[in-house]
Amino acid sequence: MHRRPSYRSAVCAAAAQTADRVNENEIPLAQNKLAEMLGAQRTTVNQVVHGLQSAGVIYPYRGGIRIAEREELERRACECYGWVQSNRLMLLALPGGKDSVSTPKKV
Repeated sequence: MHRRPSYRSAVCAAAAQTADRVNENEIPLAQNKLAEMLGAQRTTVNQVVHGLQSAGVIYPYRGGIRIAEREELERRACECYGWVQSNRLMLLALPGGKDSVSTPKKV
């Protein structure tokens, strides 16, 4: 039986996954959007973000987050992040995965 991750671990996983997608440590993810993604109140996400900031893991700015300690962020992420990372190539090879879709060319 799977348990729901804590908001702290869910915020860490969402930030790490977003950073993976944009391939940057500065991610354009506002706290209100992060709260929507997680089905949480913005005030709850704000408290989590400030706790992670106090620990030196991330630094929020208007409209985004800068990841300062990526390894620590991943360590604090829920177990689903690790599972997705370890099975990423298999997931991308599935129908509808990134490898089965042509990506637009940059102009």
